[in-house]
Amino acid sequence: MIAILIIAMLSLGACSRSTQPVETTVGNKTSTAPSAAAAKEEKETLVRFINATQGTKDVYYRDMAAFTKVPSQTVTPYVGLPGGRQDSKHDLKLYNSANEVGTPLTV
Repeated sequence: MIAILIIAMLSLGACSRSTQPVETTVGNKTSTAPSAAAAKEEKETLVRFINATQGTKDVYYRDMAAFTKVPSQTVTPYVGLPGGRQDSKHDLKLYNSANEVGTPLTV
C-alpha cells in the first residue's frame, strides 16, 4: 500500500506578493510563516508537511532533513527551503522515521 503524503507548498511564482506574515492555527498550536514577498526575497519556498499516513515520518529535501519524526495526523508549521530555479523540480522524499534513511517510500 502506498503511503499518502500531502505536502502543501506556497509557490512563490504563482501566489500573490503579500507583504504580511501568514498565521495558521492547527489544533491549539499557532505558527507564523514569513510573507510571500519576504520568502521570495530570500529565494525560499515555504513548505509544510501534513502526515496523513500511519506511523512517524521524515521528509527530506535534496538529501537534507526538512521534517523529522512527524507523528501520524500531525500538521507541521511552514519552513523555508531553498527555492532553486522556477523551472526546477522539488526533490522531496518521504521515509519511515523508525528506519535508517535508505529507500524512500515515495519520490
